[in-house]
Amino acid sequence: MHDIFGDWIGSVTEEQDAINYTMLDPADALQACIFSALSGYYQVAASCLRSALELNVIGAYFQLLSKTSEFDRFNKGEYEVKFGNACDCLFDHPSTQGLHNHIDSKWIAQYSPKSHATIKVGLEIYIAS
Repeated sequence: MHDIFGDWIGSVTEEQDAINYTMLDPADALQACIFSALSGYYQVAASCLRSALELNVIGAYFQLLSKTSEFDRFNKGEYEVKFGNACDCLFDHPSTQGLHNHIDSKWIAQYSPKSHATIKVGLEIYIAS
């Protein structure tokens, strides 16, 4: 896991675009997740994972949609991005369609439609909480 953390930090470049900027905080959240989980604080560990996910999704949202002025306002605390809205925008973005197709092909091969719906509802409930 330490190697993954090192690779994560190593992938951040000098360029201060949205994705690079938002990757630093999730790196800390992932380290905190590991420490919390090993210490038996599983709910805190799950919260750290959620934080890392949300920050990366928001960074990808700003990066893919080239919203630099909104990103600057976001950094100053003047602009709020809802996680669900960022997910919807990323889901509909043309550059993510290849990923959707790949995941759908793997997902359908492993799970029946009933279990797919159950897992999706479970994830939505967890993310909404």
